[in-house]
Amino acid sequence: MFTLFDKQCPRICVHVYHVIFHCQATIEHRKLAVDLAEVVIKWEVQRVKDDQENTEVRVQKHYAK
Repeated sequence: MFTLFDKQCPRICVHVYHVIFHCQATIEHRKLAVDLAEVVIKWEVQRVKDDQENTEVRVQKHYAK
């Protein structure tokens, strides 16, 4: 099952790259790129936390048998 992160992260990364490395990028464009990068990082941190919680639940269920 693909999450929103899996679908949107590659697109966001491509756009961040283009905005940051565009020769005529304004300060507003660069700020937008940083904000988008922050969203990707927050999504990844949340995904890791969710994976850890799911792993803990599976382990607890396994030993509860």
